[in-house]
Amino acid sequence: MAERPEDFQLYHPITFTYEGKGSRCQSLDNLSLDPGDNLDFLCDLDFKFKTLGSLCHQHIQENN
Repeated sequence: MAERPEDFQLYHPITFTYEGKGSRCQSLDNLSLDPGDNLDFLCDLDFKFKTLGSLCHQHIQENN
């Protein structure tokens, strides 16, 4: 059975003004890659992490 565009509802993001006092988890906003970082370990990750590894690698190549 073919899927039709009208079968899917449009996604409308919601912006919240107050989301609480925060989380015990550290924010990911401050993550960065150093051009000298060895990213060889990304070759041995499961498939779900392959996309992350390729994005990181692509970002480094674009900035060099």
